[in-house]
Amino acid sequence: MNDHLRNEIYLYLDSNLITQEIPPEEMVSSLASIFELSGFDAMMVYADWTFNLIPKEDDELMKLEEELDKESLDWEKRDSENE
Repeated sequence: MNDHLRNEIYLYLDSNLITQEIPPEEMVSSLASIFELSGFDAMMVYADWTFNLIPKEDDELMKLEEELDKESLDWEKRDSENE
């Protein structure tokens, strides 16, 4: 599978993540049909996309947690200064 096709499928999957038109349990067969892939290739590209999706969400969650921790420390500092 070439990079152009893989990127096109990833964009399709990203879009479906938002619209949720196709449920996850039907995605592999849908990819195979839409992009004329074998079932194995559809499963592999979906697995790769899913694997790559998780770290992105974890990174965003970690950034949010860091921001909240910093904000919490700022509030604690202000509270101690006001005592």
